[in-house]
Amino acid sequence: MKRITMSVAVLAMLVMAAPSTINAADDAKPKKKAAAKGDKAKGKKGQQVKGYWGIVASFIKLTDEQKPKYMEIVKAQGAANKGLQEKAKAAKGDKDAQKKLREERAKISADTKAKITALLTDEQEDALAGYNLYTQMMRAVSKADVSDDQKAKIKDASLAAGKSYRAAGKDKKVAAAARNDLRSNVVKDILTADQRTKVQDAAKAKASKPKPKKGDAKPKKPKA
Repeated sequence: MKRITMSVAVLAMLVMAAPSTINAADDAKPKKKAAAKGDKAKGKKGQQVKGYWGIVASFIKLTDEQKPKYMEIVKAQGAANKGLQEKAKAAKGDKDAQKKLREERAKISADTKAKITALLTDEQEDALAGYNLYTQMMRAVSKADVSDDQKAKIKDASLAAGKSYRAAGKDKKVAAAARNDLRSNVVKDILTADQRTKVQDAAKAKASKPKPKKGDAKPKKPKA
């Protein structure tokens, strides 16, 4: 019974997890596990890149020549972020120090993206943009309980839209338009009527929530 309960919980996490773009707005990382799986990038002695960049590696289809270079870049980011974690402990309660750490973390992330982008071909950059679109689409339909077949279709549609999305560059309006067009097509062409209703209801509920004002404390989660 315990094993069944755990399996159900794991499936729920996979559906709800938000697996973010080469554009500035996509710096977010997947919260738990991404919906897509594949071979991770491997370096020397079979070591694998884990997390966001590991999942990305399965989308962009790295060559054997690229894999060790890719892994080196990602490992450097991990080491740099680990150093920031140590600094964060010392900066606890110091707002100025925490702000500086956030800026450092953003720079590390931007530098990593720049180095990886320089390593990739145009087709791989399109695939990276497509992956980031895919994670956003999966978040958008997270309440719809999509099937594996639907996930595959959403993935294909996202990858197909990657080129135009990447072409938007830092133009947020153009990027948003491309993203919204894809979302509209996903909802209209891939979801069922019942799923569309769930997604629309979730969007309405989210829009109706009052946005916290700047400086307001975040509500504490009730204890279990």
